Amino acid sequence: MAPIMGRPLLFGFHQLCAERERSALGFVLPLLLLLAEPRVQSAASEAECRSYPIRGAAFGGGGAGPTPWWGAGLGPGQETGAADRSLGATLSSLDSSGIGLDGPSLWGSGMDLGPASMDDHSAAAAEWRTGVSPEHSRFSRLGAGGLPTSAGRRLALELSSGLACRACQHMLNEMWANLTEPSNLSMRRWLSNGCVDLVRRHQFRKGWQVTSEGCDGAGYRTADGTVWCFLQDVLAEVVRKPDLAQEYDPAKDALFLACERTLGANLDRVVAFLLKQRQGTWAMQRNERFTGSACAQAACCDA
Repeated sequence: MAPIMGRPLLFGFHQLCAERERSALGFVLPLLLLLAEPRVQSAASEAECRSYPIRGAAFGGGGAGPTPWWGAGLGPGQETGAADRSLGATLSSLDSSGIGLDGPSLWGSGMDLGPASMDDHSAAAAEWRTGVSPEHSRFSRLGAGGLPTSAGRRLALELSSGLACRACQHMLNEMWANLTEPSNLSMRRWLSNGCVDLVRRHQFRKGWQVTSEGCDGAGYRTADGTVWCFLQDVLAEVVRKPDLAQEYDPAKDALFLACERTLGANLDRVVAFLLKQRQGTWAMQRNERFTGSACAQAACCDA
């Protein structure tokens, strides 16, 4: 009887060992798969934040170095794609002469207006007229300030850096308020509309602007001592006439550039940060600390 009774005991022992082995595999295998899965860093190191601009050559390089932002030809191609590419060109053009106004050197004198023309013969006018000025892809016409110049471009770059955190945080607040459920896919789809489209729809048309009026001393002080701030004016004319967002102005351009240098350049890291650090923040719930941290740590807004 002893051998007969031992078989069930031995079988039960083997079954218990098998169950424990399966339980261990069930824990270890997902862990191994998680470790093997490629992951995007959700926070940037100081060195990574200071590595922008990511494109090496200024626009209008006369054929030297990387292909200019407009590609092989002078046409803008698809409107939104070219506009967003032009942002990178402006952010990369930090040369000592004031962001590379070298338009006529690209095509020689064959497109000159001629001595009988009363129009502007400057390099800035030539770039705008021929469509290779980066700003021409972001704005369809000139505003009261006139053509993009070295001084205007320097101002736009300075403001885009000084007000980057405020502009970035506002854009992430807009995204979070507009998504039913902020998933990896939905956030990427929303941000993939590009900075030019996002800034027009969620900032210009809602009265948000970079201005030196009404700041009450609070904001970003430029090199000339002027204080600029990012604020909303719901009575602004652009709210009633959205077409005014198409008029070039350095302060408007600063918002495009601020978006590109933060969310455009760090999209993967920003999405990874928001997913990882959400910690119970509901969809459509306003959380300034959450979005502010994302802009500072993942979008490198204060770099």
